[in-house]
Amino acid sequence: MGEGNDARAVLENKLYPLSRGYVGVINRNQSDIDKKKSIADAIESEKKFFNTHPAYKFLSDRLGIHCLQRILIEQFTNHISYTLPALRNELTAESLDIVKYLLEKYYQLDDTASEINLFEMHRLVLDSFHSEIGFYESDEVSEIPNGGSKINKLMHTSLPLIFSHETLEDLRKQVIGTIQNVRGARKGQFAPDKAFEIVLKAQISKYEEPSMRCVSLVIKELTNTLFYCTEHQQTFINENDKKSTAVNENTKKPQQENKKIYNPFLNKKKRKREGRNLAQRNALMEMLPQDEQEIVVTKYKGAEAAGGSGREFSLREQN
Repeated sequence: MGEGNDARAVLENKLYPLSRGYVGVINRNQSDIDKKKSIADAIESEKKFFNTHPAYKFLSDRLGIHCLQRILIEQFTNHISYTLPALRNELTAESLDIVKYLLEKYYQLDDTASEINLFEMHRLVLDSFHSEIGFYESDEVSEIPNGGSKINKLMHTSLPLIFSHETLEDLRKQVIGTIQNVRGARKGQFAPDKAFEIVLKAQISKYEEPSMRCVSLVIKELTNTLFYCTEHQQTFINENDKKSTAVNENTKKPQQENKKIYNPFLNKKKRKREGRNLAQRNALMEMLPQDEQEIVVTKYKGAEAAGGSGREFSLREQN
C-alpha cells in the first residue's frame, strides 16, 4: 500500500473476491523504525495517505488500522455471542454431573467449596427461572407450556374473557338509567358527574373478585415456577426450607399492595352505606309512638345479638 502501488481493484473485492472483503493498511517500514516514528504519527500519516491518494480517497472510510480494528472487534464480539451460550450450557451440565457424583459418594465439601457450590446452585436457579419465564439465552426451547406462557394466558386471555361478558351496549344502558335516576323529575342539559361516579364504582366492585383472583393465580404460578426451579436442590433440606419461607413471604407482598390500593375505596363505600342505613332507621323510628319505639329497639338488639341483620328485622316489624 505504499507509493506507486494501485490496489483499488483488490480493495473493491473485484480481483480476488472474499466473503468479508479487504482492509488496506500501511505497515511500518525500516525507515520508520530508524527514524523512531511513533505509532500516533504513523496512524496520522496512514490516514493522510489514504485521504489524498487519487485511487484510495473514495475508499478512505474502509481503509486504515482503525477500520481493521473495528471490523475485528465486531467479528470477535459476534463469535463470542454465538459460542458462549453453548459453552456455558455445556459447562453447567458438567458441573451438575460432578456435584451429583460427589453427593452420591457422600463427599464432604469444605467451607470454601460449599460456598462456591451454593453460589453455583443459586445461579442455576436464576437461569432456570429466566428460562421458565421466557427469557431464553439458548436455542433450546421446550414445547411444553412454561410458567411465562401460563401467566401470559391468565393476564391477556382469561381475564379479558371474563370482562367481555358485558357488552358496551349494556354499559351504555346502565349509564343512561343511572343518569335518569340521578336527575329524577328534574330536567338537565348536561350529564351529571355523579352518574358516572356511581357506574364506575359499580364496575370496580363487579370486577374486584376476578381481578384479585387473577393476581392470586399469577402469584401462584410464579411460586410454582420457583419451586420447580429449586427441585435439583433437594439434597439441601435446610436451604429448601429457607427458600420456601422467603418465596411465601415475598409473594404475599403484591397481594397486600393490591389490597392497600382497593381497601380505602371499599371502606369508604361501607361507611357511606352504614351511615345511610342509620339515617333511614332513625327517620322511621321518629314516625312511631314512644312505646312502639322501645319494642322495636329491643327486638333490633336481640336480632343483632343472634347474628342476624338487625336493620332488616326492625324494618320488617315496623312495616
